Amino acid sequence: MAVNWMYVRMLDARGMLRPGLRILDIGSSNLYSAPADGVREFLAKYNPAFPDAARLAERLAEGSYVDPVTGARNGAFVGELFEAAGMEYLSFDIAKGYKTEVLDFNQQSLPDRHRGAWDLILNFGTTEHVLHQYNSFKIIHEAARVGGTMWHQLPSLGFVDHCYFTYKPRFFFELAGYNEYELVDFWYGAGGQSRLMDVVKDYASYFPVLGRYADDPGSSPQPVENLVLTNVCANALYRKVKDRPFMGTIERSTSVGEVPDDVMAAYHGPAGSPAGPGLVARLAKSLRRRLRPIRPLLKAVRPAPR
Repeated sequence: MAVNWMYVRMLDARGMLRPGLRILDIGSSNLYSAPADGVREFLAKYNPAFPDAARLAERLAEGSYVDPVTGARNGAFVGELFEAAGMEYLSFDIAKGYKTEVLDFNQQSLPDRHRGAWDLILNFGTTEHVLHQYNSFKIIHEAARVGGTMWHQLPSLGFVDHCYFTYKPRFFFELAGYNEYELVDFWYGAGGQSRLMDVVKDYASYFPVLGRYADDPGSSPQPVENLVLTNVCANALYRKVKDRPFMGTIERSTSVGEVPDDVMAAYHGPAGSPAGPGLVARLAKSLRRRLRPIRPLLKAVRPAPR
């Protein structure tokens, strides 16, 4: 997990930072590519009384350096910068780290003391490593105060050997719709590449069947040994505008039949109408209408019951 200096500048430019701001980091994030002069200016703006700002700026610049060949030094944390600027910082992680409270998103719930307590929540490359996706986004929702901002920067394409999950734009938009978040912004960012077969080769020593394709990629039923994917991250900025329980999403775009009412009941707001002022329901209806011409084909290829 890491927060590049350009995103600190973006938070600053958007007016999303202030002294006393409570920042929760999902995963203890390193700071990348922070220039010493930029750090000094940042501290002068938010906490001009900070002692020895020049020394801290030099240390963060050195520790955040990213070499184009050898990679990041991982010697600086974004929490150090925010705290020096007079903001409160905490991270949740499964391992001890900088200002970290150990919390297993697979197994644990959000402690009561953190409910609705945080102004800004940063999820810069953490939840894609967690098996329990519902619980992960529930914790983030519950930790944010009403009016607070949640920034998710997560893999969307590529990252073949990096994590468990990549996220599609549909997920971000429907998560916002079901929970009635304000979608403040959304954009993509690309960087680096990954080869599709690399992770298969990594696990070949554990699973013998994979060795066949690692040694002779051409023996795969559909050879893709040379396929290289561009790594793309999606950025979604939400504002939590209502104090309401977290609501999961249900993906219905490929449902051939109607989803029973007793299933959908769990995805409706307290008044019984679809969450997100009908947005998600309208989208699902539109997608089902677009799928009607191919429904006979979907039925034809459906496996026969055993």
